[in-house]
Amino acid sequence: MKRFWIGLCVLALLLATGLWSTNRMVQAHAPISDALAQASQAALTGNWKQATVFLDTARRQWENWVDLSAAFTDHSMLENAEGLFAELGVYEKSNNLLPFAAGCAQLSQLIRAIAESHLPNWQNLL
Repeated sequence: MKRFWIGLCVLALLLATGLWSTNRMVQAHAPISDALAQASQAALTGNWKQATVFLDTARRQWENWVDLSAAFTDHSMLENAEGLFAELGVYEKSNNLLPFAAGCAQLSQLIRAIAESHLPNWQNLL
């Protein structure tokens, strides 16, 4: 009977850890995605300075959370995000507005997908 309770405690600990990681991933990635969407909108309206500020904010937040993301996420998605951040740096230096805006929008969607990949829904469970 003692093993039953030990097993039950281990399962409860695993469930709590899973719920915590889901919550943290969504909380961590939502502001990054929002900042990138704002950078895209600012670039499309011609506000280059504001767009670069939003990109820098998103990049700093990404660097703060990338280690946690690496622990729970498929690494190919993280490598794609890192590649898009590098592309955005090139567009930023060359003042290319349209590719910059498109890259920010694409990266925003990718980071939102990273966060949503941890939500407890039927698509993720199947």
